[in-house]
Amino acid sequence: LVLCQKPAGIGLSWTMSLSDEQPDMSTAQQLCPPDNFGIVESGVFRSSAPGPINFPFVQQLRLQSVVLLSAEAPTRVLTTFFEENRIDVHNLGMQSWFKPGVTWKAISDETVKGATELVLRKSTHPILLCDTTGVNQTGIVVGCLRRLQNWNLNSIVNEYRSFAGSRTRYMNEQFIELFDVDLITIPSEPPDWYVMQTELDELERAEYERLRAGHEFVSDGSLDRKTRIPSYISHYFSFAPISRTKDGI
Repeated sequence: LVLCQKPAGIGLSWTMSLSDEQPDMSTAQQLCPPDNFGIVESGVFRSSAPGPINFPFVQQLRLQSVVLLSAEAPTRVLTTFFEENRIDVHNLGMQSWFKPGVTWKAISDETVKGATELVLRKSTHPILLCDTTGVNQTGIVVGCLRRLQNWNLNSIVNEYRSFAGSRTRYMNEQFIELFDVDLITIPSEPPDWYVMQTELDELERAEYERLRAGHEFVSDGSLDRKTRIPSYISHYFSFAPISRTKDGI
């Protein structure tokens, strides 16, 4: 497999060759991902709206579903491509856009809720989230998904900015921060990666409760140094800043 960067493009843009050796650029079949293509989780992808040059690459994903988040209607060529490949299209951008009376939002709460619930439905996988640029609406949906996954807000914003680049919008970051994740209904059969993460979160909460029940916290909320736990672990269970003691703990 050979990767060749395109000379120009927005975001994450690469071409892929099926050849094991350095390909002849004039004859080798090139697989060109859509702009701002990325893997969100196993079986979950994000990108801008694919064009004809991207169709061979998108076919390799063997998509079951596509979620369109832009208010614009998809082109006839794109619609035909989805139909020929039997891909279920959920055009949430056309169905629900601005909420009446709220003009600062780039996307409605209903659209984010609907898109996130589709992502969390195992039967829709593999699934692609996309909008016109792959930045604004897609970035917000992925950011709200990360909120549901209990990601740190700084990590969420960093991921959003890594795709947005110069198109970063503060209002989008604010939307991600203020979105009420309790609006999202978890399907009865979520994907394996979500089940695994939920189980890990429960183990971490159980460990926290065990430490608290054992009175291993001091008055400032940090772990008692007598427990001999490394500082990077004690910080995870504490709001106190990381500090290094003389004995290196």
